Amino acid sequence: MIDRRSALALGLAVPGLAGLAACGPNASGGTGGGGGGGSADSGSLRLAWWGNPTRNENTENAVAAYKESAPDVTISLEPGEWSGYWDKLATQTAGGDFPDVVQMDEKYLAEYGERGALLDLAGAGLDTSEFVEGSVEVGELADVGLAAISAGLNAFAFAINPVVFEQAGVEIPDDTTWTWDDVIDTAVAISEATPDGTWGMTQVGSVQGLFQVWVRQAGQDQYKDGAAGFDVPTATAWFEWAKRIQDTGAGPDASTSVEDAAASMDQSLFNTGRIGMTVLWSNQVVAHDALAEKGILVLRPPSVAGSAARGAALVQGLDVLGRLRQEREPRGRRRLRRLPRELARGREDPLGRAGRARQPRRA
Repeated sequence: MIDRRSALALGLAVPGLAGLAACGPNASGGTGGGGGGGSADSGSLRLAWWGNPTRNENTENAVAAYKESAPDVTISLEPGEWSGYWDKLATQTAGGDFPDVVQMDEKYLAEYGERGALLDLAGAGLDTSEFVEGSVEVGELADVGLAAISAGLNAFAFAINPVVFEQAGVEIPDDTTWTWDDVIDTAVAISEATPDGTWGMTQVGSVQGLFQVWVRQAGQDQYKDGAAGFDVPTATAWFEWAKRIQDTGAGPDASTSVEDAAASMDQSLFNTGRIGMTVLWSNQVVAHDALAEKGILVLRPPSVAGSAARGAALVQGLDVLGRLRQEREPRGRRRLRRLPRELARGREDPLGRAGRARQPRRA
């Protein structure tokens, strides 16, 4: 039986399988139509992922740590940006050049599973007994089996730039009691108290993760039984709330929001001190914290009832096929990794500091 430590060695342990992800285009004798896949016989694998410089460095370090225990395995690294990752992966899949091990977002999991591009990890013998309860199922597909394995739990959150709040003289909200209306009210106060070109929050109306929090708080879900899991009134209320961000001046105008969405992380309005609040996944906290002038603070999403315990925290798996993980990590990072599960439990103060990932740095 294959365990987590030996997952990336599937290409070696199970002849004929090219790594973990290539049971489709690259499955024929360990080579694909494009000839770019790793070979089970040669012990070479291709690992593709998206991310920022922080994630790239962590992944490279993890691969280096893995190779210490498996020196005969050659791993070719293929990092990419989210904006171009999926176009490239689609082209590779169509050309039979699918990487052996890929980072896979759950929104695209079914699509690639239906293409026959993903290996059934359970059928290959992957031992998931030591994974956290509920974290394995997110990678299961009815027609494939266990198409992906979660690299960890990831929580959706609000990020606060304390410098902008300080400049505006606005108090940072209490994330155990704030509501959706409080978000906009806080953002409006920042916009009105700062110079033109600075706003309280980003436009989040098109952010899928936050929309899913919204519908879950309404007792619904994004998908159900192969169709939309929410009703028209709930979706309408969401877009009306999002429109208020622009109408009230809480956030930038449409053209500025589009430009900001396309900007690199270090050039974003949030990290350059022109936005007070934005949204992110908890695995992005470290990267943003390093870029903002005095670091960032992390808050839970708001709730309709004004109660963190009654709000629906969105915790999803990071679907990564055979993703490597480091054996050791700094103590502070270990505390941060506990945030998703504490949010899921509705704990009032998961990090012991009013939901803050850490105190902001002082100049």
